[in-house]
Amino acid sequence: MGIEGSNATQQLRPGGPGIAHIHLPDGLIPLWWCAVFYAMAAIPVGLGALRIRSEGRKTILVGLLAGLSFVFMQVPIGHAHVNLTGPIGILLGPWSSAVAVFIVNLACALMGHGGITIVGLNTLINWGEAAGVWALYRLLRERLDYGAAAGIATFSVLATSSVIPSFVMAWVINKPVLPFLLTLTTVWIVTAIIEAVITASMVKALAQMKPDWVRDL
Repeated sequence: MGIEGSNATQQLRPGGPGIAHIHLPDGLIPLWWCAVFYAMAAIPVGLGALRIRSEGRKTILVGLLAGLSFVFMQVPIGHAHVNLTGPIGILLGPWSSAVAVFIVNLACALMGHGGITIVGLNTLINWGEAAGVWALYRLLRERLDYGAAAGIATFSVLATSSVIPSFVMAWVINKPVLPFLLTLTTVWIVTAIIEAVITASMVKALAQMKPDWVRDL
């Protein structure tokens, strides 16, 4: 399946590497694929909702981080934007973060930043990033200070995941992926540095004010 021509290309509005958020309008990806992505995303989101219900103290934090992420996503940096995936993963953990990124993606879709049908795929990608940052952060914090561990974990995961939107767009419009990798992905990797600096600064500040938030994960 592919969509040929410049008109199809112009419909694509990729997001930034903070979360590898893909802005695709409805109708470009087959509905059965969209259903598969939604079904897969329902698993971590459902588990995350159960986790939040059992840990009531995280409810406010989920809403706060989701709101901040949505606000940051409205500020373009070239063809990219910051999304706060790192803080979401580090502070919420691998399951509760799924709920936060689902809320953000749904809100973006309702605001016209991509279609409703792409929410499932975006949630999967976003959750994978958040969980990846959380896991790598836990490994690094034993050897590094909190800020450095958060920054390195964020950049490593987001720079790696920044290739995903390029492959998705190449698949959707049936074009070679290399031009996307050489242009858009390169920009997103640079933006991942900004995301890493923001995450490191946030975690370092929290380590001083609320050390249990970044230690007892």
